[in-house]
Order: sequence, then C-alpha cells, then structure tokens
Amino acid sequence: MKKHFTLAGVALLGMISLCFGQADMDKATKTKGKTMNQSLPHNALINRELALWEIVKNKQVEAYKTYYADNFSAVYSDGVKDINQEVEGVRNVDLKDYSLTETKVVFPNKGTAVLTYKVTVHGSFKGEDISGVYYASSVWVNQGGKWLAILHTEAKAQ
Repeated sequence: MKKHFTLAGVALLGMISLCFGQADMDKATKTKGKTMNQSLPHNALINRELALWEIVKNKQVEAYKTYYADNFSAVYSDGVKDINQEVEGVRNVDLKDYSLTETKVVFPNKGTAVLTYKVTVHGSFKGEDISGVYYASSVWVNQGGKWLAILHTEAKAQ
C-alpha cells in the first residue's frame, strides 16, 4: 500500500512540474506569438489558406494540387481523405462564398505551422447544401522553402 502512495506521489510531482513547465512554454509562445503575428510567415500562411479557398471557389484543380504535400491527409465527418480524394472534392463542390474569421497561426517549430480558424460557407457538394459555420485547422510544413499543407480538418459548428 505504501508503495502505491509513493508511486502516486512521484507521479503527481511529475505532473505538477510538467504543468509549471507548460505554463512557461505558454508564456514563451505568447510572447513569441506576438512577434510572429506581425511577421511575414504568419501573414503568408493566412494568405495561402485564403488562396486555397478562392481556388476551390473557382474550381482550379491544377493550382489546388500545388499547395499540398504529397502525403497530405484531410479529416472530415465522413472520413479521412488523401490528396486525390481532395482534388475530386474540388471538382464536386460549388462554393458560392466564404469568410474566414478568428484566424490564429502557431509555429511549434520553424518548419511547421498550425493554422486554426472559423469559416462561414455558402455552397453545395454534389448538389447537397453545405452552407454553415465550420471550425477548421490546417497544418503547414516548410519543404524546400515552400509552405505546403499536410493536414486539414473541418468540423461543422453546432
């Protein structure tokens, strides 16, 4: 019994130290984030995301493919998609308009960016109305000096 309490105590101390360490990391990220918010990579990534939405709206399939890493994945309520399935989706969507708000970019390291935002869309997919508000995220990686999307997720707001 004493052994269990000792192990629990050690685990608790470890978790507490991780929490304090995380708080310091959060503070550093926020400070760094203030600098990054006004930096070129931050704005460039939001602009790339906006460009993708415009490309989808205009059904520019070939241009669409140039924004993605070869091992790209997307996660939606109907499953996980690869780049070929995403391209097929662009052919089947009729996006009338869209609006991105609450955009945030975080750089976990210098070659990775996580973009989160809220998007309001009006349109249809294969004739079915998909209009509504969604929460979305995209993970971008810098490959050979070019930022490419490697993961995208969307969840319809409730």
